[in-house]
Amino acid sequence: MMRMKQLPRLATLVGAISFALLITGCTEKPNSPIGNSDPALPELSSQISRQTRKVLDPSRMKLLRPKAPLALQKGHFCSGTKTKLIKADRKDNIELCHEKLEFPAGAVNQETEISFAAVNDHLVELEISPNATFHAAATLTLHLKVVNLIDVNLAALTISRYDAASGNWIDLPSSLDDKQENISTNITQAGRYALTWNVTPEEKEFIAWQGENWGGSRTKKMLRSKGGRLEFHGHEMDVPAYALRGDFKMVITEVDKEAAQVDFGPSGYFDQPVKVTICYKNLDTTGLDPNTFTVTWFDPVTRQWIDVGGTVDEKGRKIWVYVWHFTQYSLASR
Repeated sequence: MMRMKQLPRLATLVGAISFALLITGCTEKPNSPIGNSDPALPELSSQISRQTRKVLDPSRMKLLRPKAPLALQKGHFCSGTKTKLIKADRKDNIELCHEKLEFPAGAVNQETEISFAAVNDHLVELEISPNATFHAAATLTLHLKVVNLIDVNLAALTISRYDAASGNWIDLPSSLDDKQENISTNITQAGRYALTWNVTPEEKEFIAWQGENWGGSRTKKMLRSKGGRLEFHGHEMDVPAYALRGDFKMVITEVDKEAAQVDFGPSGYFDQPVKVTICYKNLDTTGLDPNTFTVTWFDPVTRQWIDVGGTVDEKGRKIWVYVWHFTQYSLASR
């Protein structure tokens, strides 16, 4: 996980907060002072943490939750493992949920027990084991009717293989069927595979199993000297130049189908505050006053919900805040 070395001075922190408050007054209605409750950096904790950290009362707060999409109600996701003894002289297949792995005759040179597993109950990520090379290409087919394809360019959809040596996901030549219900690719080795698409040459999105409007993640490589912007399902991060303490692959992930929880990563502290935005257009806000909405995170050490604050944009149905570190942030009503 990302850990950064130099920490901002108190004057920089105060200046950033003042500037943030200034710009909110120009464009949107502030819900609470920006960043005033974000955890202080370690060296500053004795000076300002006790005065600025706000704790939410669990008995009075309400975590905002998504509206349950039809796919969730139908249980459209894949889990578990299927194992089968594949013989060298005949073709065979392994089916797991809606996914299929087909072996031609001669794929293995001796009788081999092959496992086909869904290794991520959130993302469309599968693993074939044991580690082996196939003598004839097997066909991996993924069903598209049970995955989240909102805003996805199907022409750019692909099955990717994880390359442990480089730590990168390698796109494989993949083909959609005529009805665009399945996507398949030929594979010559066991390993981990995922359903992805390249939003831009720098951004890769990982597709989630379930939900018409929920789930998945998007990554983007950002340089310390340039920073950048990353958006996914209305959630955003705006990273200024020199906020990061190195060049990193940044990521936004919708991590919980039962709560409005968004993981901004990788985790770690910044040299300048970073603006994060959480979209709540697909959340159930019935009977709730947007003026009570706030960004929160759960501190596992103190077992407390920390109130980060935020600025509510009721028209855009989103809330944004400046933070000094990345973690999993949730939306709550005070």
